[in-house]
Amino acid sequence: MRVFNRLASVVLGLAVAALGLLVAVEAVALLFNSGPVLIPLSDWYQALRSTTFADTIVLVVAIGLIVLGAVAVLLQVIPRRPVRVPLAVGQDWYAHRRSLEHGVATAVDRVHGVTGAKATVNKRWRCRVSAAGDGDARPEVDEAVTAELRRMSAPAERDVQVHLGRPRRVT
Repeated sequence: MRVFNRLASVVLGLAVAALGLLVAVEAVALLFNSGPVLIPLSDWYQALRSTTFADTIVLVVAIGLIVLGAVAVLLQVIPRRPVRVPLAVGQDWYAHRRSLEHGVATAVDRVHGVTGAKATVNKRWRCRVSAAGDGDARPEVDEAVTAELRRMSAPAERDVQVHLGRPRRVT
C-alpha cells in the first residue's frame, strides 16, 4: 500500500502542478489580451452556464467521485503492519519488523526436527510462530523463540504463540 500511496501522490502532484501551470499561462495570455492558449474560455463558459445539477453527466461524475473518495478513505483507515517496532532498551530505539520476524523464524528453523518456520510480529510485540515439526520439539522451540526475542531486546511484556503442525511425510 505504501508504494501505491507514493505513486498516487506523485501522479496527483504532477497533475495539480500541470493544471496550475496551465492556469497561470492562460491568465498571462488573458492579461495581455491575446487569445486562449489551450482552454477556449468562451466555449467553457457557455457549457458551464447551460449545465444543471440534474444533467446525467453531473450525476455520474458526482457519484464516481463520491465512490472514489470513499474507497480512498477506507484504504487509508485499514491498519497496516508496522515497519518498525519499539525496543525495550530505550525510548527512541526501534528495530525493523521484518528483521525480527526473519530472526525468530531462523532461530526456530535451527531446532532439530523443525522446518518451514514463519514468524509475524506486530507493534505490541505479539509474536506468532508457525512451523512443521514433532510435538516433542515444542519446549526447544519455545526456548529458541524466547532466547531470540531476548537477544533482540524485546520488552518483557510480550505475547508469544507457537503453532507446531505435523511435518509432511514423503513416502
